[in-house]
Amino acid sequence: MNYRWLYAIFLICFIFLINPSSASSSEKEVHDLNLNTYLAQQNKASLEGDWRYIEGIRTPNEMEQAYMVLPTTKIPIEFSRLFNRDDASATFSTYIKIPSHFVGQLMAIDIPYEYSAYRLFIGNQEIAKKGKVATDLRYHESQIVPAIGYFTPQSTTIFVTMQVSNDGLIRGGFVENLSLGTAKVISTGITTKVFIHTLLIGCILIVGIFMIFIGAYRVYTRSLYIFGVFCISIALRALFGVPFIYAILWPNFDWLWAIKAEYALTCLSTFFFVWLVYNISNKLFNPLIFYMTQSIVVIVLICVLFLSPVIFQKTFFYAFLIAIPLFAYMGWILIQSTRMKNDLAMNNLIGIVLVCLAVLIDFFNGLGVLHLPPLSFAATAFYVIIQMFFLSKQFSVEVTGRLQLNEQLQQLNHLLDEKIYERTKELEEANERLRELANRDGLTQVYNRHYFNEYMKKTFAEVIKEHASLSMLILDVDDFKKYNDFYGHIEGDQLLQYLASEMSKVVPKEGVLARYGGEEFAIVLPNCSNEQATAIAEKIKWHIQHQNLQHAASDYGFITVSIGVATHECKTQYATVNELINAADQNLYIGKNTGKNKVVY
Repeated sequence: MNYRWLYAIFLICFIFLINPSSASSSEKEVHDLNLNTYLAQQNKASLEGDWRYIEGIRTPNEMEQAYMVLPTTKIPIEFSRLFNRDDASATFSTYIKIPSHFVGQLMAIDIPYEYSAYRLFIGNQEIAKKGKVATDLRYHESQIVPAIGYFTPQSTTIFVTMQVSNDGLIRGGFVENLSLGTAKVISTGITTKVFIHTLLIGCILIVGIFMIFIGAYRVYTRSLYIFGVFCISIALRALFGVPFIYAILWPNFDWLWAIKAEYALTCLSTFFFVWLVYNISNKLFNPLIFYMTQSIVVIVLICVLFLSPVIFQKTFFYAFLIAIPLFAYMGWILIQSTRMKNDLAMNNLIGIVLVCLAVLIDFFNGLGVLHLPPLSFAATAFYVIIQMFFLSKQFSVEVTGRLQLNEQLQQLNHLLDEKIYERTKELEEANERLRELANRDGLTQVYNRHYFNEYMKKTFAEVIKEHASLSMLILDVDDFKKYNDFYGHIEGDQLLQYLASEMSKVVPKEGVLARYGGEEFAIVLPNCSNEQATAIAEKIKWHIQHQNLQHAASDYGFITVSIGVATHECKTQYATVNELINAADQNLYIGKNTGKNKVVY
């Protein structure tokens, strides 16, 4: 008998050892982010780590219900590692915990970019979207651009969901780290990064143009021409690479042409880079190897221009394998040229070697072998600095030429300052547009609940102070659930969009229309009496009724609305804004329960 008890105890212990999660299956795994420390340092918190996932696209509700039984993976992760293929879709979720004093503040999540389409949710609220996410990849559309998702947390625990789909692009999946912080920290960080990147692009572009101009007055004419064109191609490529400045400068630029431009300009940069080394190698570069390499680059360029990204990406990376022996060969050539006292080779050796190493690192980053920051653009900028140092040394003995160069540089710097100012102004305007979008309802494009709450608090306080009147209308679409059940949710969404548009035509200019929740809308009318508010409500009801929108499941046979009206004025006063809202809501409730299609005040 004792042996049986021992056997039972051993079996229970064994089960807990092989399945330790069963002891805490009801507890949520929460990432506790110490935002106090990060924000004190004007930094942002990374959301990398353990996330739950499932193959296919699931809603946030479905992920939250099945959360504890889903498998876990480390983020970032590529689909090729997760599912052994690039063309796949998946949904990832996790809980994060923030300090209590950030509740109610405007927060943001920075998504640098993904080699896929994605949708990011906080709870059930979609805060960022790029491309078209789909389980059926026939309806998928990739879009590799950065995004910022703004939201206002209502509790210290936040449920984050990321839907991702990819139709075969290399490194498809959840491959980039998300960063969380206050809206100010995130926006400032991105603006600073874009500003620095734009500054480097402008510098390299100007140096490239400058090299082409001074090439006509120097002994090493061809090398300066080639170096100048190489700088221009690198600067243009940087517009379409990380951090994708083109998406800020030209928001409507087609993503397909953007990725083609990135790869095409990479091919052109490679073409002129190899040509530059060939030209300064003092005839040590084998002509057969040079022409074979350039022919391969041209073939890849043609593939990029005329094939789809799924095909030309793989072609590009396979063809780029020749860069490994080629760069080793070019390094050997430059070392030999340096030994032969070749001034051009001596001054270009360090820069070219750094560019080669950086390009190789970025190549392996693209394949997902390494996970380092992009280095080729920074290395090229450093190479440009070395080249400029070499030229400055040469011009130091030419007083007249140096004075002319300084005058030209001053003019170019002035142009650069103007470009930086214009770009900075555009970025500020883009940030202002983003803040406006954060206050808009994603479906109806009227103001959202967050904006309504803030506006009501502010307006009610002013009304109390100035002893003015304030009217509140709450409108509900009658039998909307029946409409959804009968016509489907897509038609229901389109109906809400249409009604919001029609109500905007009737609401006075000084009024504020917001989506209160679901099929309910709220209208705030400052300095409006109860009689005036009731008249406006009747006008809205009449206007919607006479749209004659069919509703087969309604007793009326067409779309109707019920409206509750409440007014804070001398004869009817409310102590708090919530009392005013509740009064309008109670009147709406009376209208809904006494036949609908009514205005109750």
